[in-house]
Amino acid sequence: EAAASGGVPELDLRRESWMRSRLAAATADGKRAAVVVGAFHAPALLDGALPGPALLAPAEDSGARLPSATTWTTSLIPYTYALLDERSGYPAGIRDPEWQHLVLGAAGDPSALTDALTGAAVRICAELRTLGHPAGPADAREITRLAGDLARLRGLPAAGRGELVEAVQTVLAQGEPYGRGRAVARAMERVLVGTRAGLPAPDAPRSGLAPAVEAELAELGLPGPADPGTARDLRLDPLRSALDARREVLLRRLTVCGVPYAEPKEVGAAGGGEALTSRWEVRWTPATAAMLHAAGARGVTSAQAAEGLLRAR
Repeated sequence: EAAASGGVPELDLRRESWMRSRLAAATADGKRAAVVVGAFHAPALLDGALPGPALLAPAEDSGARLPSATTWTTSLIPYTYALLDERSGYPAGIRDPEWQHLVLGAAGDPSALTDALTGAAVRICAELRTLGHPAGPADAREITRLAGDLARLRGLPAAGRGELVEAVQTVLAQGEPYGRGRAVARAMERVLVGTRAGLPAPDAPRSGLAPAVEAELAELGLPGPADPGTARDLRLDPLRSALDARREVLLRRLTVCGVPYAEPKEVGAAGGGEALTSRWEVRWTPATAAMLHAAGARGVTSAQAAEGLLRAR
């Protein structure tokens, strides 16, 4: 929008000027500050951005631009319904994205919404069975009936999320807040939150964790996307080889991030002592690429992503 209109709007420039003044005040005594801000405004807050007065900045500051030497990175993270759910910590999220998807598809048609609710009830019962608890077609039918009765008592054209949740709790939880009740909650989460995930447009520039890790793998001579599916057995000596030490650190960071790339193997030592080397089997698979996208929400480098995940534990 800014490019199409010939520059950043005056209001945004004034907002960024106020942000810089608050950031300068917060770091005046030498402390570090974390800023939660949209990616559009991030370049204006980096070191090298011209400082400006507070909200009512004069017009001459409105043309402030970063020096051309300043570099910054924007990461395009594919959406997932699990991240869009408000309980993931996303402030602008929604409750139960998969259910909202079904409601949107019903397009205001009560019969279509009833069909969607029936399908959700069947899938919740199926998920509950995978967790080791009995739940069959009769339970799904009773959930649908009870949700419909609640909607009619409330004068609604069709049952919604609230009626579905109440019906599931009544029929399946059986008054148990723990044990079976927790299993029902997990089954509802899997069905109502959903597992859908998106992909960036094919022509979108790649940035963030995935290309950073791919470049690091190439630099360290490890298999990457150019050599998919090929397993390599590595024996590393990180205490005596600088290259092996860097490889060891990267493989452990990817393991922390939950990226399925490196699998540690047992290494025996003479006399039953502690081994000084390590052994890994490494392989690039489609799952590696998928999990790098997911871990990219924690950082744009392997070090940032691993630290972010460890701090969140």
